Amino acid sequence: MSANDAAAASGGPVGKGSAASSITQITLERDCSGCAAGSVLVLRRDGSATHTITGKARLGTQTQTSTGTVRSADFEALARLATGQGFFELNDSYEDPQIQDGPWAMTSIARGDADKKVFRRDDAAPPALRAIESAIEALQTQIKFVPGSR
Repeated sequence: MSANDAAAASGGPVGKGSAASSITQITLERDCSGCAAGSVLVLRRDGSATHTITGKARLGTQTQTSTGTVRSADFEALARLATGQGFFELNDSYEDPQIQDGPWAMTSIARGDADKKVFRRDDAAPPALRAIESAIEALQTQIKFVPGSR
């Protein structure tokens, strides 16, 4: 599913090109306190993509990095979706103060000299953030990653 397909499926707008065209990098980081590994996906406007599985020494897992290529049209569609969903207007954090453990995600988008980060813990996220995360995940499945360094 492309970012455009994800936008349509979520009922969200795709967004205007001018703000989206200034986006240079989109990152989705996920982890949890009890997970064997976390992950960091970095998509760049120049077409490079990096997926890092972050190991945890206490659990005996190793860090592995893979690289791939993201199509320009797919990156642009994702950038338009993010701006259309109002990513830069979202709160910096969505979490239940009663929950200190469990899964979390950090979505970061760089444009110009600014880097907006939105943290969420567990399922505390507005629909716009969920739509953006889903589109990032959908795009990740379209990229052929080649394992590299550890």
